[in-house]
Amino acid sequence: MADFAKLFKSHQEHRGRRVAKAYVKALKRGKEYIVAHTLPIAFRELEHSFEVYALGTNGAELIVSAPHAAAVENGSRPHWVPIEPLIAWVKLRGMQGLTRSGRGSTTAMHAKSIRAELKSMQQGPRGGKYNLVDDANDVARRIQYAIAHVGTKPSHYVLRAMTTIDLYLHEEIEEAISTEHGIGQGIG
Repeated sequence: MADFAKLFKSHQEHRGRRVAKAYVKALKRGKEYIVAHTLPIAFRELEHSFEVYALGTNGAELIVSAPHAAAVENGSRPHWVPIEPLIAWVKLRGMQGLTRSGRGSTTAMHAKSIRAELKSMQQGPRGGKYNLVDDANDVARRIQYAIAHVGTKPSHYVLRAMTTIDLYLHEEIEEAISTEHGIGQGIG
């Protein structure tokens, strides 16, 4: 009986390691899905701050460590933001809008919105002169003011990916368990 208990314990430990690896694989696939389908791109700070950490046999976790990750996911209350990153964002989105490029619906929407804003400024008090630097500063200041008064909307880039990540988790665990029993190895 002691040999059976030892064998059973070894089997459970092995299964735990395989399932833990499945969690890591599922979250890595989930990260790829988020980056490709739900993540606002801007300057890619969010994308480059994703990390998947194994938690031993307790699974894994996906951490997004960019300082603004939670505010992008959940939105934010009114607050004052520094102007320089906003100016850079407006220039990036404005240029994407002017060239009609941009990836994803959120990016395309922002690019078109900024393009329209910059183009409308051409008809403004400067008498039709287009000056990307001055106009980008004006648009960025208006965005800064709006964030200071109403906050930001949530994008829910992780929440929108949870159904897919859950599907990946089920697939990876099924693969780990079926391989464990020889099904995935052609032993049957």
